[in-house]
Amino acid sequence: MGFFTKSKKDDNPRFRREMAARIASHTLKYVSERVGDTDIILSKGGAMSIKDGIFSLSAGTETIFSCECDKMTSGEFLSMEGAIIEGADTAHGGVCRKIIVYYVYYR
Repeated sequence: MGFFTKSKKDDNPRFRREMAARIASHTLKYVSERVGDTDIILSKGGAMSIKDGIFSLSAGTETIFSCECDKMTSGEFLSMEGAIIEGADTAHGGVCRKIIVYYVYYR
């Protein structure tokens, strides 16, 4: 095992559930979606939750993104100001989407 090999930690379903729980614990500033090489703002504010193993992201009464925690790929920014979530969106027909969430920063 070398220094520059990718770890298999992110393939573990337990790691994916823990990362989803960590991301869902934050308050949202805004949500965007990456389409190609552009970002489209989907909402300002919103809420994230996990229920029965399903990660949901909603704004008002509309569900923006919904995916199984075990099948989604996610990671926080190095600055810890947000996260990127990628997976098959069950709320919109199973289309694979890349959602970027930005957290509210409290001082």
